[in-house]
Amino acid sequence: MTTPNLLAGLSSSHARVNGRNVPDLTADFRRSPALCEPGDLRGRVVAIEEPDAASIIGMMSAVWERGAVPLLAGASGHETPWHSNTPGSQLVPDAVSSEWDLPPACALVQATSGSSGTPQLAMRSHESFYWESFAYTAAWGPGSHPLVHCVRLEHSLGIGITLSALLAGRDVFHEPPIRADRLSGFDDRIGVLAGTPATLRILNAALSARELRVDTVFCGAGNLDPKLRSMLEQRWGTEIVLGFGSTETGGALAGTRGIGAPALGAELSEVPPTGAEPFQLKVRFPHEVLGYVGKSGSTHLWEFPDLVRRGDDGQLEHVARITRTMRTRDRTQALAHLAETLKSMDRDWRLLEPSGDDTWAPCLLLEGEPLSKTDVDRIQDTGGPAISGTAIRSMLRFPRNEVGKVELAKLLSANNDPHLPSTLERR
Repeated sequence: MTTPNLLAGLSSSHARVNGRNVPDLTADFRRSPALCEPGDLRGRVVAIEEPDAASIIGMMSAVWERGAVPLLAGASGHETPWHSNTPGSQLVPDAVSSEWDLPPACALVQATSGSSGTPQLAMRSHESFYWESFAYTAAWGPGSHPLVHCVRLEHSLGIGITLSALLAGRDVFHEPPIRADRLSGFDDRIGVLAGTPATLRILNAALSARELRVDTVFCGAGNLDPKLRSMLEQRWGTEIVLGFGSTETGGALAGTRGIGAPALGAELSEVPPTGAEPFQLKVRFPHEVLGYVGKSGSTHLWEFPDLVRRGDDGQLEHVARITRTMRTRDRTQALAHLAETLKSMDRDWRLLEPSGDDTWAPCLLLEGEPLSKTDVDRIQDTGGPAISGTAIRSMLRFPRNEVGKVELAKLLSANNDPHLPSTLERR
């Protein structure tokens, strides 16, 4: 799969973004200042900063036409080496992009969310977008009615579902969350209403005054608050389809319960054939990311920071998220303060969150000696809303494999053991 194939696929689908087709959008940006440098731009990177979804897609397409690679990673960030005071998309300095050594198949560079660790610049291939489109089509079902969402296109879920819908021939209507109430231009039939838990809540409010029929409501998370799920299903009259919208998987594991069955092209590794014991899912995709900028080698096998189990019907169910970070934005700052505190205490830690109808409480699990009351108070004070209602426990040693990596399934099992020597405090 090559860039011309990808461009041809977007053009031949005749799908539109906010009412405009891709060829017209591409033509609008051929004379962009970011592309004014003459000659071949192969191997160069263009940091994209545009005001709306149609402009982002148009700029990406124009960049692909010139053989360059678009970057969706918050191009205006002051900490980036390509930052300038000039607004809009810009060509990354040659000295920077040449150091990145992007492989020929790289079609997009994008910042990961950091939900499973430190955010990184991931390299996506041309082919990955086709596999992602197949995966989302399998999750959403067939149809030609539009996709409506307000996930920022700079996020992996946002650009993933947008390109997937366009390649499958669906029109896309998009506004950022702050302007969701301006969504318009579509009839009373929506094919897919999609987003994260937070953006689905925003969409629900923004579209509350309209009488709409929705074929599928898709949430990119593997877990959804029962109250929010009930509200959305009652409002739209359809069961919520859940999945993962990460850069690594492209939301390819999706289903009506948890992550469901793997989509076309996915190969599961180390999956127990039977039994309800939780395990860490390892997945190999034909559309894996090519690797990360600044890191050698290509990663082919992805280990989710989540645990799953096989249900009685053979479907895979999400059990728990075990991660160092949380995606809920109103808790991000408090969690950052907590992380600094735990770092100063020289403690490794995991935040365990239950899934679905599981009744066990969220837990902040720390490695090391039992906590003193002073330690617990300090953690609660700095964690604030990030750990409100969360149990705080300590474990002398986390279970690790031969290379020192924490084994998540064993960690969850140990945490559920009532005989575990630990300190337990609840806020």
